[in-house]
Amino acid sequence: MTSRSASVILLAIVGMAALSGCSPTSPQTEDDWGEVSIADYSHVTARLNYETGTVEMPLDAVRAVTPEVANKSRRAIWAVTDACMAEHGHPRVSADVSWPAIAPDEDRLYGRWSTALASRFGAVPSPDTLEGFRIDTVARGVAYNSQLTPCWDGMQEVLAPELTFIESSTNVDYQVYRQAARATLDSPEGKAALQKRTTCMENEGVVVDPETSMPSSDYGTGERADETMVRVAVVAAQCSEQTGAIQELYDLTARYQAAYIDQREAQFVALEEHATAVEARLDEVLRDPDAAWASRPAG
Repeated sequence: MTSRSASVILLAIVGMAALSGCSPTSPQTEDDWGEVSIADYSHVTARLNYETGTVEMPLDAVRAVTPEVANKSRRAIWAVTDACMAEHGHPRVSADVSWPAIAPDEDRLYGRWSTALASRFGAVPSPDTLEGFRIDTVARGVAYNSQLTPCWDGMQEVLAPELTFIESSTNVDYQVYRQAARATLDSPEGKAALQKRTTCMENEGVVVDPETSMPSSDYGTGERADETMVRVAVVAAQCSEQTGAIQELYDLTARYQAAYIDQREAQFVALEEHATAVEARLDEVLRDPDAAWASRPAG
């Protein structure tokens, strides 16, 4: 799909399903989260996969957009778009896509810590998880693509409530993700872990940005990894793992997540109810996308 709006929506869906790789800056919320104690959560830990750079965290069990829901969302997006295109005499293209399951994204909340990925890609993001099932619309010609934009806009009207929920950064699970990361970075233990990693990198001759506790951006963050970038990224990943800093950071984050989840229990119950309703609506759309398209708002 070459439409920028299409890519933005699909990336938002995948990103919300993963809740990973986001900067833990101040979330936009009017809620006063205050402080939370993790004294009773020392048993909570994060499970890191150093080959894939993925993490298993407490939020995985309660997040609104599971990989399954994300998959249904992207299928529904194209099913409704196809219904509109078919109405105008164009073929349905989504039937040609296998829609493989969405794999967990690499988690770079605290930088790239997988030496395996760093040695391959440096600081450059690993290949987009959407690459395996992009839909090539350009090959279908001018007439198809001319109609695609209004159909895409119409689809967004039909699925507006569902897409708004899926893409929302105000859902409590997303807010907990951000708050737990901030609490980790603000904690003495979190700062000590970052300093331990920084010292390791500096001992290896890597210049560290004091604002981010990561290698200086002057080493490069572009689309192509050169030899220097790869070397620096590998040092950063090795220091993250070998000092134990990355495990400590994610363990702290997992404990803060667990504490916030318990603190916001009622909100998570409401979130689950809303997510269940959204998934039911997506199932309905997938059963009969033509009916969903026909029910779009008039005008």
